Amino acid sequence: MPPWAVVAGWVIVAVRVAPKARGAGLDGVRTDGSGAAFVIARVNAPAEGGKANAALLALLARA
Repeated sequence: MPPWAVVAGWVIVAVRVAPKARGAGLDGVRTDGSGAAFVIARVNAPAEGGKANAALLALLARA
């Protein structure tokens, strides 16, 4: 199963963010214990005050 789905004309993507990573970028698709797929996104920002989320949005805007 891919980490994305089309729902009511929208594309929904499952993403797990790895904050405070050495390098920023998309790091492939993984699956969890239940078999659900997700994209790993590494960002340099810390997971505080929404900084990692803002970095994720900037990363996806460039991808």
